[in-house]
Amino acid sequence: AEILLQTDEKLVLHLKYDPWTIYGEQITLDKQITVYRDSPILSVIDYYTGLFELLNIAAGMYTAYTGTVTDIENGYAVEYFNETGQEPFRVSSVIVMPDTEEKTTNETFGTVLLKKGVTSNEALRYYIGISDKGVDYLLDELDKIL
Repeated sequence: AEILLQTDEKLVLHLKYDPWTIYGEQITLDKQITVYRDSPILSVIDYYTGLFELLNIAAGMYTAYTGTVTDIENGYAVEYFNETGQEPFRVSSVIVMPDTEEKTTNETFGTVLLKKGVTSNEALRYYIGISDKGVDYLLDELDKIL
């Protein structure tokens, strides 16, 4: 990883993945992740490049089969409760893709997915977060970034 920017308020990282081949097309991925100070939300921008006309991409989360899934604008919020163990806990997560074209849940596999088609080197932006303070807290923190 390469540090693109480091301030008191945020850290921006760049990750470059090795190329891979899909249906005979070589694809590369550059990922930019922004970590905000005192925030559980990460901003992610993916840049896929290749000779493709349109590449369908999905970003998602595992819902652990038992998570309560809430459909929110351009994404999902998931809340997990475990009160049966010695140490009860609550974990909340959120994923939002502002320009999402399709949203799906799959209870069989315990996942939620946001999908969008991108052209070569088009920015695909999404936000993810996790916290033990609840979904409302995550959505408030997301609003601060958006």
